[in-house]
Amino acid sequence: MLEALTSVRAPQKRTPNEGVSSFNTLLQQAKEEFRGSDTLRLIEPLGRDASAALIAVRLSMVKRTVDAELARSTEDAS
Repeated sequence: MLEALTSVRAPQKRTPNEGVSSFNTLLQQAKEEFRGSDTLRLIEPLGRDASAALIAVRLSMVKRTVDAELARSTEDAS
Protein backbone atom coordinates (compact mmCIF):
# COMPACT_ATOMS: atom_id res chain seq x y z
CA MET A 1 0.00 0.00 0.00
CA LEU A 2 2.87 2.39 0.79
CA GLU A 3 4.26 1.87 -2.70
CA ALA A 4 0.85 2.54 -4.20
CA LEU A 5 0.60 5.82 -2.30
CA THR A 6 4.12 7.02 -3.10
CA SER A 7 4.76 5.81 -6.65
CA VAL A 8 4.60 8.23 -9.56
CA ARG A 9 1.58 7.68 -11.77
CA ALA A 10 -1.17 9.56 -13.49
CA PRO A 11 -3.20 11.75 -11.10
CA GLN A 12 -6.42 10.27 -9.82
CA LYS A 13 -9.44 12.19 -8.65
CA ARG A 14 -9.78 11.51 -4.96
CA THR A 15 -11.58 13.37 -2.27
CA PRO A 16 -9.54 14.58 0.70
CA ASN A 17 -11.51 12.17 2.91
CA GLU A 18 -10.34 9.23 0.77
CA GLY A 19 -6.73 10.37 1.20
CA VAL A 20 -7.17 10.72 4.95
CA SER A 21 -8.79 7.31 5.20
CA SER A 22 -6.05 5.66 3.13
CA PHE A 23 -3.34 7.35 5.18
CA ASN A 24 -4.89 6.36 8.50
CA THR A 25 -5.19 2.74 7.33
CA LEU A 26 -1.55 2.74 6.21
CA LEU A 27 -0.41 4.30 9.48
CA GLN A 28 -2.25 1.68 11.52
CA GLN A 29 -0.73 -1.14 9.47
CA ALA A 30 2.77 0.34 9.86
CA LYS A 31 2.31 0.72 13.62
CA GLU A 32 1.20 -2.91 13.90
CA GLU A 33 4.14 -4.15 11.83
CA PHE A 34 6.80 -2.02 13.55
CA ARG A 35 5.59 -1.97 17.13
CA GLY A 36 9.01 -0.92 18.44
CA SER A 37 9.17 2.26 16.36
CA ASP A 38 9.03 5.33 18.57
CA THR A 39 8.63 7.59 15.54
CA LEU A 40 5.56 5.76 14.25
CA ARG A 41 4.08 5.85 17.72
CA LEU A 42 4.33 9.65 17.69
CA ILE A 43 2.59 10.09 14.33
CA GLU A 44 -1.09 10.66 14.92
CA PRO A 45 -3.95 9.71 12.59
CA LEU A 46 -5.31 12.55 10.48
CA GLY A 47 -8.64 14.26 11.03
CA ARG A 48 -11.25 14.57 8.30
CA ASP A 49 -10.32 18.20 7.65
CA ALA A 50 -6.61 17.47 6.94
CA SER A 51 -5.17 19.30 3.95
CA ALA A 52 -3.41 17.59 1.07
CA ALA A 53 -0.16 19.20 2.26
CA LEU A 54 -0.52 17.67 5.72
CA ILE A 55 -1.28 14.26 4.23
CA ALA A 56 1.87 14.54 2.07
CA VAL A 57 4.06 15.53 5.03
CA ARG A 58 2.78 12.75 7.26
CA LEU A 59 3.06 10.22 4.44
CA SER A 60 6.68 11.27 3.93
CA MET A 61 7.35 10.78 7.65
CA VAL A 62 5.82 7.30 7.58
CA LYS A 63 7.74 6.34 4.44
CA ARG A 64 11.10 7.46 5.86
CA THR A 65 10.42 5.66 9.12
CA VAL A 66 9.36 2.42 7.42
CA ASP A 67 12.42 2.58 5.14
CA ALA A 68 14.67 3.04 8.18
CA GLU A 69 12.98 0.20 10.07
CA LEU A 70 13.34 -2.13 7.08
CA ALA A 71 17.03 -1.21 6.73
CA ARG A 72 17.56 -1.80 10.44
CA SER A 73 15.83 -5.19 10.32
CA THR A 74 17.95 -6.19 7.31
CA GLU A 75 21.12 -5.22 9.20
CA ASP A 76 19.98 -7.18 12.26
CA ALA A 77 19.35 -10.26 10.09
CA SER A 78 22.91 -10.16 8.71
